[in-house]
Amino acid sequence: MIVRDEQLKAFAAQDEIAYAKSAADHLERFDPVLAATAGRERLEQTAMTGLKDARRHGLADGPAMQLYLEMMASLGSGFDADPQFRWLQPFLDTRQDMGAVERARFLHFHTSAYMTRAYGAGNEFARAAAERARDQLARFTQPSARVEIEPVELLKWLHPERLDFVDSAAASELAGDARKCASIARFPLPQGVNLLLILMFLFGAKVAADPLYHWVGELLQGRQPGADRLNTLVDRTKEHLAAILAGSKEVASQ
Repeated sequence: MIVRDEQLKAFAAQDEIAYAKSAADHLERFDPVLAATAGRERLEQTAMTGLKDARRHGLADGPAMQLYLEMMASLGSGFDADPQFRWLQPFLDTRQDMGAVERARFLHFHTSAYMTRAYGAGNEFARAAAERARDQLARFTQPSARVEIEPVELLKWLHPERLDFVDSAAASELAGDARKCASIARFPLPQGVNLLLILMFLFGAKVAADPLYHWVGELLQGRQPGADRLNTLVDRTKEHLAAILAGSKEVASQ
């Protein structure tokens, strides 16, 4: 039997569809709260984006692919281009002295160590950061908040345990991206910059384009006045943080 190029492409496409469904199942088990917010379609979209990115890094086989997917859920879909995680770069990029399996082991080791130190052995530091953001977003986003907060100072307030991993250059780069996004969205300034920087610190630098947080990108666009969309984004952020905290309590009680 002769297998033509178009048949091979069809087989490959079917394999990718099956992978996307299996990966979405894994994400639902790995982070039920995030999966419920994203929805099945966007989980599969995230899986396909992750497959493309992992292939680019030479990490698309077996356990390395699953690790990459879990890192997307934990650090944000665009973690490989996020200045907050530049310390992972030596193991993301292909290299002559280290194969994919060894690079995946180092990625797992460093990410696990980071999660324990920055988020807490029982995720207590991450919960505290979520509580601060949920309870005090108005400090930075209400009309009377007329000062753009220095990025390192904002992170020091929000999640101080991460200061050892995010230097001033990375924080400043995120602030620049937040400023650009807020301006394009026609959000009130500096309130919009403050909110978007908090979202980037919490959910990753590419949160505005991350299908796992589709509600962010959707509210950056639209015909409603920028101030109205900003207020809605504040409310949606607080709802999502409340869901994270409720899910965290449920896990802790099990």
